[in-house]
Amino acid sequence: MYSLILFTAAVSAVTFEQWKINYDVSYETMSEELMRRATWEHNLKRYGEEDLNPYSDLLEHEVPWVLGTANDFIQEPHDPVDMLYPFKRFSPEFMQHALEMGIDWREHGAVTVPKRQTHGYCGTFSRIGAAESQRYLWSHYPLTNLSVQQVIDCDPNHGSYNQVETFFIVGFETMEDYPTNLTHYHNNHGLGPFPPCKLDKKKIIQDSTFSNQTEVPGRKEDTEDLMAAFLWKNGPVTAGILADVFQNAGKDHFVSREQCKNKKVDRNGNPINHSVNLVGFGTNKKWGDYWIIKNSWGKSWQDGGYIYMPRGIQCGNIHRHGARVYTFGNPTKYYCESCLPHRHPAHHHKNMKFPVRRNSKL
Repeated sequence: MYSLILFTAAVSAVTFEQWKINYDVSYETMSEELMRRATWEHNLKRYGEEDLNPYSDLLEHEVPWVLGTANDFIQEPHDPVDMLYPFKRFSPEFMQHALEMGIDWREHGAVTVPKRQTHGYCGTFSRIGAAESQRYLWSHYPLTNLSVQQVIDCDPNHGSYNQVETFFIVGFETMEDYPTNLTHYHNNHGLGPFPPCKLDKKKIIQDSTFSNQTEVPGRKEDTEDLMAAFLWKNGPVTAGILADVFQNAGKDHFVSREQCKNKKVDRNGNPINHSVNLVGFGTNKKWGDYWIIKNSWGKSWQDGGYIYMPRGIQCGNIHRHGARVYTFGNPTKYYCESCLPHRHPAHHHKNMKFPVRRNSKL
């Protein structure tokens, strides 16, 4: 069903031209625009204003490449060179404290503005989104948008999961120096052909390589608690999700617990079909415990590119793949309970001081 991708979004004026402006959509030819407009009008009539999103001009068979391909998720089989620093559990006391505090890393300047993916490279966008935050939190560099298009064009594995050559060896240009290709070029479900590589090694930014990866394991009874504690300590991470759960978000951009119950697989039987960033969590008086999810569908989608989803009930199978992140610097510090990023709110000058309990303002 096409509603898989026609998720709720707040749009101020339902006209095709305004929708194009909201989501920065353009076409190479007038004939393509006329065809896309007819598709857009059909989907608007069928699903309504609340379901508009950056891909409302797509036909049903075109939808899967937006969500990604099977080899783009975060916990598929990996190459031998794909290092993975071993997970280590935090102490019960640390876990309890982290879960009570909650955090929104947007409030601490550690999250870049949501980017807009044009093809099925959701895993690439989410990995880079988390890496941007990690470099900022564990260094003295400003928050910087890293180029996703550079990875898609130039990495030997392009938009697939094993992009270690870029992350570990080459490093990144900025998104401004190597901008995203927003055209609707055909990528054959992630197999190419890809745009030509235009890498300029002179523009690789300082200290933009990473040391390793680490992963909060999925499919555990307490996986979501482990993910939340890791997120509180170390910053934003990558996670896999069944994007169908976004479909019925309300005007406040929350997905209710009830709406999670009947969404277990997509139309192709996949329990996971999208990659996102987790950038925070908290507790809302109306909706209970929730995740703050950063998507890669542009800042006009939902709440400036973010959506809020129930936490602790395995909504959208978010527990299935756990959480992964590229580590910046020595990976041992990611499991050292007294080794917080120097930009962590729990720091007070040079001494660690835990903050007061955070009440969500959402």
